[in-house]
Amino acid sequence: MSLPSHQPPPSLIDLATSILHAAATLQTELATHHLPQPDLNSPTSRHNYLDILPNPTATSARASLIEATRTLLHLTQGPTDVLRTMVLSDRTAVAVLRVIHTLKIADAVPPSGEAISLDSLAQTLSVHPVPLTRVLRFAYTLRIFREPVDMPGYVAHTALSAAIPSFDPYLWLTLGDTTKVHLAASNFPTALRRWPTSPTAVTDSEGRDFWTILQEDDPDGKGMDRFSAAMTTSLRGLQGAGNTHLVEGFEWDALGSGTVVDVGGGSGGNAVVIARSFPRLRVVVQDLAKNEEPARRNFEVSGLMEGEWEGCVPEFQAQDFFAPQPEGLRPKAYLLSRILHDWSDEDALRILANLVPAMRKCGTKLFVVERVLPDRCGDIPLYQETQLRALDLLMYTTFGGGCERSAEEWERLLRRADEGLGIVGIRTRVGSELAMMEGGFCEGVGSVVQRAVGVNVGEQPRL
Repeated sequence: MSLPSHQPPPSLIDLATSILHAAATLQTELATHHLPQPDLNSPTSRHNYLDILPNPTATSARASLIEATRTLLHLTQGPTDVLRTMVLSDRTAVAVLRVIHTLKIADAVPPSGEAISLDSLAQTLSVHPVPLTRVLRFAYTLRIFREPVDMPGYVAHTALSAAIPSFDPYLWLTLGDTTKVHLAASNFPTALRRWPTSPTAVTDSEGRDFWTILQEDDPDGKGMDRFSAAMTTSLRGLQGAGNTHLVEGFEWDALGSGTVVDVGGGSGGNAVVIARSFPRLRVVVQDLAKNEEPARRNFEVSGLMEGEWEGCVPEFQAQDFFAPQPEGLRPKAYLLSRILHDWSDEDALRILANLVPAMRKCGTKLFVVERVLPDRCGDIPLYQETQLRALDLLMYTTFGGGCERSAEEWERLLRRADEGLGIVGIRTRVGSELAMMEGGFCEGVGSVVQRAVGVNVGEQPRL
């Protein structure tokens, strides 16, 4: 069988030209809109590019720049060096990052940008200075911390290391001892033979699933709180503190003054954002009873319970999303925000099946916030697809049957929940990992998928 023909790859000079053009465009856009320029050596430099998401020119230039530089790097390294980097440098980088997280090294280095001696740092951390120095010298090559040129034996923050403390909850999830996620990848070969058992369960000596490990092994008994913090950190990194994707992704105003049920809403982060942005809506957070206290704390500190607030304060309702929905809510919309990817198709169908009766009886809309994988390799820039596929494998590592899904897979899942249910729209901001999907009752299977994919916002750049 012959391989299909394809366009010749870009030359090194073509790639370098693309890089120069994209870099000039991005830098000009940042300067024009008075946005900070990147500076890896400065601990106060930008930590992300969320501020350019409303600017399609800057966003597209950044995406093109990342894709072209990644391709150029691989071409100039060659296959052997690329593989060697993966198994040696990349693996070591994760190990070093885990050391930095576990010992809280980033917290021990002065946040002001001042340097601290390695001996003093070692004494603060209660570790030996010799191996600490070796670990940090590898970190320097990644621009995580730096040794000032005129101060040998001292360490100071860079932009990357300064960002670690605020990213720490997500590092706990992926690299911490409690969750076992960092160990589970070594058990992929065994787990592949035992699907849908997760690599995490294979790694655990008792074969426990992720949720059980989380609740039983955290030394402070706050595993679920830490998990919620990790999810908040991840979401803030994707969308910023204001969660504008959620606010702008659905037609909330069209719901009027009805009820929105945030199914599996955890500690109420989404509920606060929705209530603040759309005060006419009544938002009900449904989750297990143990999440009620952190949710109420969030409501209290949000300012929504103060006297001048004229909207509805979010409510918490103890509810397992595998159980039938309670009577009497008559919601205008159900929100499932990053819930279904944690579960296999069969479990996801159990969750959806409990929402269908109200959707049919009350005309309730279904708002789903999830990642949407490309149906074919190359439909989006490879650096973006690499990130999405890595997250897909993280779902497998953690939950076994959990997964990210393509638009066609989301459509099939909804159709299995109810033959009349399907995707009626997908909105994805250029540069965003998350898609805002609306589910509803519609005619025709294939046409719905095509129509839904067609409403994506913006075009992804290609070389």
